[in-house]
Amino acid sequence: MPVTKIPNAFQRATLWAAITALSIAVIGSLSIGLIWLFTRVISFLQPLLIPFAVAGVLAYLLEPLVSRLIKWGLNRQRAVMLVFVLATASIVGVSLVIVPAFARQSVDFAKEVPGYAEKVRTQVLGWATSLNTRLMNDYGVDILHWSVPQTHPTSNDAGAGSPPQPPQCKKARTPLPGQPLVMQPPQRLLTSRSKTSSAETG
Repeated sequence: MPVTKIPNAFQRATLWAAITALSIAVIGSLSIGLIWLFTRVISFLQPLLIPFAVAGVLAYLLEPLVSRLIKWGLNRQRAVMLVFVLATASIVGVSLVIVPAFARQSVDFAKEVPGYAEKVRTQVLGWATSLNTRLMNDYGVDILHWSVPQTHPTSNDAGAGSPPQPPQCKKARTPLPGQPLVMQPPQRLLTSRSKTSSAETG
């Protein structure tokens, strides 16, 4: 009786495919977790990292000047201090020149904003007028002077909002003590009887 090898080729291929998929899923999850953790750490340390980043950029940009001063005979400490003073003075001088000019231009722009708004309004009104003229000539529609007819309230409309009044009923006369109660016939019945009697008489 032949002996079957376990696992066979199909089982081995399926097993390796499952292990490969599981490894890819684990590696992807770990990568995403590490990226998330790195971004959280960077966002937490951002107030501290920004000054270090600026200092590193300035040191990289000013290093050639420091090296040149060292070649001219200055030691590194004095060269760094001199470059630092010169850089600070340059930044302050540029700020003193740029900031007032920027503030002055901002104030001038704020003063000119109403004029710009008026120009835009004039252009939009001109465009709307030309469009309205074309619509008037083609379709007879005036969109700039469109009005809704107003209805004036009438007496019926004025009383529409008030609650309905109940019909006024005449009070029945109460007979005096000892006086018999006399039933008055309705007005319509009296009128019909008078008409009938007049017809019989005629």
